[in-house]
Amino acid sequence: MQSMFFSSDKIVFQWDTWMYFHDGVYYLYYLAKDKSKYGYWNCFGVATSTDGVEWKDYGIALAASDKMVNILGTGAVWKSVDFDKTGIFICNYSEGRNDESGKPTQIIYFAWSKDLIHWMYVF
Repeated sequence: MQSMFFSSDKIVFQWDTWMYFHDGVYYLYYLAKDKSKYGYWNCFGVATSTDGVEWKDYGIALAASDKMVNILGTGAVWKSVDFDKTGIFICNYSEGRNDESGKPTQIIYFAWSKDLIHWMYVF
């Protein structure tokens, strides 16, 4: 019997989650710690399910940039305004980076995807 709703077998630690439902599939995103990078919450992963019970874990969907000095934060997913033409989904998330004065600051960033699993930075 499963003791948790979802637990990644590809990631060391996981934390906050957010979800998106599209074409009969639940996309569960979770903050995570990647073994190969410093600090905690340095990426987010994704898993999919058609029933909300059985999950396929894809592992890391987007890793923190090299400019991150702190943690990566929870996000949300939605269709782009021109989705019917482009098929692009948008995700927001945050990174703790240093501002111009060197002070650590939480800054919101965006990523895009066409399949809700593989994400690219928008800078």
